Amino acid sequence: MLLLLLTPCALQLPPPPLTRREALRTALAGAALPFCAPSHRASASPCPAASPLCRAAAASPLCDPAVSLLRDGERRIALVGTAHISADSADLVRRVIRYTRPDAVMLELDAARASRLLPRAAAPPPPPPPPPRGVAARVLRGEAGELSAEAIGEGLASLYRSLDSLGFQSGSEFVAAAEEAERVGAAVVLGDRDVRVTLRRLRDALGELLASGALTRELPPPPLFAEQGLLEESEMTYENVKRSIEVLKERENVRALTGYMRAEANPLYEALIGERDAYMARTLLNAQGRTIVAVVGLAHMDGIESYFTKDTSLACSL
Repeated sequence: MLLLLLTPCALQLPPPPLTRREALRTALAGAALPFCAPSHRASASPCPAASPLCRAAAASPLCDPAVSLLRDGERRIALVGTAHISADSADLVRRVIRYTRPDAVMLELDAARASRLLPRAAAPPPPPPPPPRGVAARVLRGEAGELSAEAIGEGLASLYRSLDSLGFQSGSEFVAAAEEAERVGAAVVLGDRDVRVTLRRLRDALGELLASGALTRELPPPPLFAEQGLLEESEMTYENVKRSIEVLKERENVRALTGYMRAEANPLYEALIGERDAYMARTLLNAQGRTIVAVVGLAHMDGIESYFTKDTSLACSL
């Protein structure tokens, strides 16, 4: 969803000590890269490396740590977690769909985003008016309430255009999923909430945090960023962005960052992640077919899994 909301350059992060605002900005830069829970939480449990079944199914993409196998009654769901600008994620999505030949493929997209990404989708709506200059700076000055949801959305779109210009392909896993779904005759299901609703909720969450003064106190940076050296000043280059992506392709790293966001900026967590987890889980529960592949950002896997039964008996196959 978001790679960075509160700063104009993805990797220009200040060195410690960080203010509360800067630390949250740092967490958002990572946790929202994959864009960006109730009762019981299901953790990732790929086939153990020592398992004979997993060794026998070594060619199965369902053994990948980014894939979870879920059950809803007689239905089976392969939940694929991705990083939204990772070519490896797009390749994994293709392999999972070819291997499982599902009845349906659910994407973390709404109609508006799908129309911009997918070749057979309906024509996109008219573009929003140009946003005010300095969206990020105005947010950091505490003026989020004056910004329109459309302006925030255009700021995020501008960031992804910058990443595309560096050679990354944002949303390539969704394009790959739609192409493979057509190849195997699976229905494509748009699973995400209307992006306009999410942007309004994001604007409101920022306003709530800024009004409460929650972004003004100092706190340590997210440990993951300090450990991986991602707090060093650096330009937004292909190699620097790729280094961050490699860190954030690990589910445990993403889980640490989303946990940090949930603890330190819960309104943002709910607007960007928690509410959308629930929405996509409902979409999956209502989807037709006995076998379904769901393609979502890694940050959404824990929340979506919590609505289903984790199927450890499937042993890397559906």
